[in-house]
Amino acid sequence: MDNAAKAPLEEVPDVGDSLDPAKVMERTLRRAADEADADLVVLLRREDDELVEEAGFDRASLNGHLQPIPLAGDQASRLALELGEPVLRSPEPLSAGAGSSAGLGAIRHSARVPLRAEPETSALLLFLGRRRGGPFTRDDAALLEVLAHQAAIAIRNAELYERAQKTARRLQVGVDVALEVAARLEPDEVVERILRRALEAVEADRATLGRMEGGFECTILGSVDRTEDQAPVGRTVSLESQDPVVEAMTTRRPVQGHLAYERIGMRPLRWDLVIPLVVGGELVALLGVSRDRRQFDEDEIAVLQQIGSVAALAFRNATLFQSLREASRVRSQFLNMAAHELRTPLSVIGGYASMLSDGTLGEAPSAWRMPLAVVVEKTKELAHLIDDILLAGRLESGVARTSGRSMDLTAALREATQRAGARAKLIDARLKVEPPPGTVQVWGEPDHVARILDNLVNNAFNYSPEQAEVSITSEVGEHWAVVRVEDHGRGISEEHRDHIFQQFYRVEDPKDGYPPGTGLGLFISRALAERYGGNLDLEWTEPGQGSRFALRLPLFDAAA
Repeated sequence: MDNAAKAPLEEVPDVGDSLDPAKVMERTLRRAADEADADLVVLLRREDDELVEEAGFDRASLNGHLQPIPLAGDQASRLALELGEPVLRSPEPLSAGAGSSAGLGAIRHSARVPLRAEPETSALLLFLGRRRGGPFTRDDAALLEVLAHQAAIAIRNAELYERAQKTARRLQVGVDVALEVAARLEPDEVVERILRRALEAVEADRATLGRMEGGFECTILGSVDRTEDQAPVGRTVSLESQDPVVEAMTTRRPVQGHLAYERIGMRPLRWDLVIPLVVGGELVALLGVSRDRRQFDEDEIAVLQQIGSVAALAFRNATLFQSLREASRVRSQFLNMAAHELRTPLSVIGGYASMLSDGTLGEAPSAWRMPLAVVVEKTKELAHLIDDILLAGRLESGVARTSGRSMDLTAALREATQRAGARAKLIDARLKVEPPPGTVQVWGEPDHVARILDNLVNNAFNYSPEQAEVSITSEVGEHWAVVRVEDHGRGISEEHRDHIFQQFYRVEDPKDGYPPGTGLGLFISRALAERYGGNLDLEWTEPGQGSRFALRLPLFDAAA
């Protein structure tokens, strides 16, 4: 080759100067052609006992790009890979049977050099050919081996980097999906966001989410289609046993195949992929993506699996939340109905019990006095319980009437102390109160604030041993007034702390003497405090040492 033709090739950068596999391969080909004075260079990769062309360079081509050539069955290349050393041929036996490949048919001399990167065995090979001049020599082979070793390392590093980049992109997709759907608890919203993310991630034309109903039936939960050819959401479709959806369901693995969209009146697309959404071995849904352009490759399947992992958890959580919310609604509806129905007979019982007790119906025998007193007291307790149930239901549904106004917190504390005094004497408890000096106007409603204070004080008595010590302190800041109720009782263990403000939640441990109850007091108290712009928190607790609750209410001037 003359110097004019060779000069530009000497300016090709070193093969290891890039982390782009395609650029590394291109530079390897040009460098090999330059160093070995070759007219044609092909990079082959062995995959499952097949030789696949990765890249090619031909000086005879105007742009240097090589058209595909028939080297897949080349036995000399296989021999070079098996031996792990160069194989030189002259004349090149492929020239006789090259068929339509004129470029390969003109090759007179050839060299096949494996790309080895110790300790890995060779899976890449350079095929070099000369159309004129002498055959490749052992010196050429030695030079090419050095180049091949450098190229093998460079290609391996570039492919590892590319793989790491793809993994990072897949993880980022997973993070993005998690951030977008993890906080959503409405199933319909979660489904739509999952589908749109899947559609965008692999540039699909259609994404559908379905749920197997048992057997070969699938219910469509949602669909997003760029062609606006929407699937009938909510419809249950009968499938054949060989359907890809059924296969994905049974194998728990991605499956490519034809999805029978025509059965539901939609235009079928050329390529379909089904991704099972699995959480803890449980199949929660099936994600189907489709497009017309090309088949889904391994990287795209990996991206969809990454999305599917997050989507499965988000979808299951949303479904569980919906079920829990529905169960809570039904429970509250039943309790409200029962409470309403109990009010009338309870009023009748309470009325007659009071009349018997106060002598309206005549003087009762002395033996009746204690039983009547118990009946009257228990009737009041039951009436209070019914009021709690009804108020909790109204607070949960958002229909409870609360009309905040200016109220004196100091007076509320004084009245709460008076109400608690009788019980404190009865159980031989000590109640210490430190009200704020003077009048403190807060935003609230006297009856509701009284209810909160009574709940906190009664809880402190209930969860304390004999001769309980309960303290009520107050603090007034720039914007808030804070009332703290502290006891030295049983305290609350770690497992219960995040749940004690939930409706109907009870710490059930009779062996430790926890009193019975409905689990509504703290729920109602916090909900009422929040209605007036305040809050109620468990500020401190320690098992066996006690607890401290803090009620914060906005000052009236600050609230105004």
